[in-house]
Amino acid sequence: MTQSHRQRAEEAYDLHQSLARWMRTDTGTDYINHFQRVTRRGVAMVHRSAVRRRAVGGDGMASAIASALDLSETYAVDPDVYTMLRHASVTRNIEPWEAEDLPSRGGFVWLPEPFPFLDRRGVVCDVRALQWFTGANEEWTDGPEWIFLATYSDCFTDAETRELYRDPANSSRFHRLLLLDFQGLMLGEPWDVVGEDVGTDAMGTVESQRDLLKLWQSFGAFVQQRVVTTARESGSRPFRRRHAGRQPDIRVVQLRRRSTGTGDGGGPGAHTVEHDHRWMVSGHWRNQWYPSRSAHRQIWVQPFVKGPEDKPLVVRPHVNLVAR
Repeated sequence: MTQSHRQRAEEAYDLHQSLARWMRTDTGTDYINHFQRVTRRGVAMVHRSAVRRRAVGGDGMASAIASALDLSETYAVDPDVYTMLRHASVTRNIEPWEAEDLPSRGGFVWLPEPFPFLDRRGVVCDVRALQWFTGANEEWTDGPEWIFLATYSDCFTDAETRELYRDPANSSRFHRLLLLDFQGLMLGEPWDVVGEDVGTDAMGTVESQRDLLKLWQSFGAFVQQRVVTTARESGSRPFRRRHAGRQPDIRVVQLRRRSTGTGDGGGPGAHTVEHDHRWMVSGHWRNQWYPSRSAHRQIWVQPFVKGPEDKPLVVRPHVNLVAR
């Protein structure tokens, strides 16, 4: 495990634990109440295009999120994995998932780079972390399980919160990560996002919500298919002392290396080309039938990574020219 991977893992774990604690403070609970007022969205449930609402107050929602964070695994995503996820999620279709499709029953993922999220007013916020957990919908106590997906940002979309944050007396009371979006989806049923005829302008556009779902489902598929490795990291000795009694267990998500070429053609006497980056031979999604589940699941046909191991991975857009 390299030093950079360890530092990334420790940062992810620190954010995960501090967010759970902050959700239980008066400020954290007040913010969740404010989030619900601004979005008019306690927890929006989507089931076959019919929008339902979970009967839960702000205190209950903050407590539920904090409890789920306590039970969630920490994932620190390597920049190369994130690059490939962004690339793969563009062509992925949102599909219904069962519990066995989830990377774990609950998780907190710290992204190495921002993921842009656009609300209906055209305000862009950077998504920095994702959380998911399963649970029951209080309106359907005998129904199937739900998956709840929380999105966290380090910026504020509404003017009221921005003004509060600018006040030095208040800014220190806010956590670095704030709830930006919250979706509830029924396991085993067709998934879709909340339409723009529901909620307020503070909510994400349909396209942004779908992009997030596609990114998260791509992450889950990568973990399930072992396109990536999830090495366990407990942190440095000072880090473990700081979290004494908790036994930190962090999953560092890295690319599973296949045989990689240098791109120089090999062979004696061949012309050597010094490349300044690595690149991917294109991957794609395939609809795979699973007889044991009587269902199709999209699987990622892994691309081939070429180039020098010590160079950054670069994914450039592919342009098709149609001419006649």
